[in-house]
Amino acid sequence: MSTSRRRFLRGLGCSLALPWMESLRLYSEETGKRLTRGVSMKPPNRFACIYFSNGVEPAHWWAKQSDSLMEIGPGLAPLQDYRDDIVFLKGLYNQQAVDHPSPHLGRIPNLLSGAWVSNEQSVIRVGETMDQVMAKALGNRTALPSLALGIEPTELRLEDGLSMLYGSCISWASDTKPAMKEIYPARVFDMLGTVPAGVWIGASWTLPWKMPKRSERG
Repeated sequence: MSTSRRRFLRGLGCSLALPWMESLRLYSEETGKRLTRGVSMKPPNRFACIYFSNGVEPAHWWAKQSDSLMEIGPGLAPLQDYRDDIVFLKGLYNQQAVDHPSPHLGRIPNLLSGAWVSNEQSVIRVGETMDQVMAKALGNRTALPSLALGIEPTELRLEDGLSMLYGSCISWASDTKPAMKEIYPARVFDMLGTVPAGVWIGASWTLPWKMPKRSERG
């Protein structure tokens, strides 16, 4: 079967959560030839941050000791087999969040920056987040330097006299601009299955290709 994983993903059109598909051999999208063994087939390392807006239950979310001796609470039970790779941090403290008068908006958008959230209604300002700093430094190694996902749209209202933009985004591309999240799975699928021409995806260069309109897809 002479195809690349990304081309296979484009043609599948039915599932977003796909495995790495190690069974598929790697072929260059430019030449169609099978890639040599010298080309790495390992996916790149990823950084991901998952935000629980209502927190977690402390009685279920804990860890004791470390490495293979680590004991974990029921909330972390799915990670049981990966204890040797886990570093469980607790007691993190952000003085900027504690000092802010807004109990919610003063503590959400600075989760990954530790920055102060502006109190002025007319000024949107918090701080570039660590994920976006990493994306700028390492994003050229992957087709999508950064991907922000969410489950609800950004709310267009005020809370505590501040824009709910602060409460809708934890990833900020700059001090004044959030890395806007995508909430529709179909669009995320399109993003994962479509890469602009000339972009290196780790095993081959992409060729010019245009995503067909939904009415044209089979």
